[in-house]
Amino acid sequence: MTDGKDTAAQARDGLVASISGKVKEVGGALLGSDSLAREGQLQQAEANERREANAKEAVADAEARRAEEKLRAENERAREEKQDVAAQEAARVAAAEQVAAQQQRQADAEAEIRARTGEVAAEQKAAAEVRDARVDALNAQAEAAVQEQQGEREKQRLAAEAAVAEAEAAEAQRKADRLENEFDRS
Repeated sequence: MTDGKDTAAQARDGLVASISGKVKEVGGALLGSDSLAREGQLQQAEANERREANAKEAVADAEARRAEEKLRAENERAREEKQDVAAQEAARVAAAEQVAAQQQRQADAEAEIRARTGEVAAEQKAAAEVRDARVDALNAQAEAAVQEQQGEREKQRLAAEAAVAEAEAAEAQRKADRLENEFDRS
């Protein structure tokens, strides 16, 4: 690419070369010098070619600037798209983290409920076992009391029978002693 000073200098040089070539061509025609006229024509042709080359270079420079601008715009658009994609990805990650956190909180709450339910069930089972043990103990006490009463009645019956037997034995002993006394007397 050429800058503005080079383009202006080239335009001036081209104009000077074109005018100089025309002067030579006209001078050669007036003087009858074919070589000077040809040299003037060649100089004009060269100036025209230079002008065309400069014009093509100016077009190429303009196209290059447009291409650079387009590339800058494309790069900017790509950068913005990249930022948008990054922002969308960050939003997706944040949403996924929120969902995961919510699921974890829900799982924790459910685990707490299950643990409490398990604790309540265990407490209820323990209370039922204690209640059953108390009932069993009371039943055992009642049965022991019944057996103790039966044992006491049996003891009293046996004591009564023993007393009767002793009384009968004492009576029998008295009878035996009386009979023996009667026999000894006789």
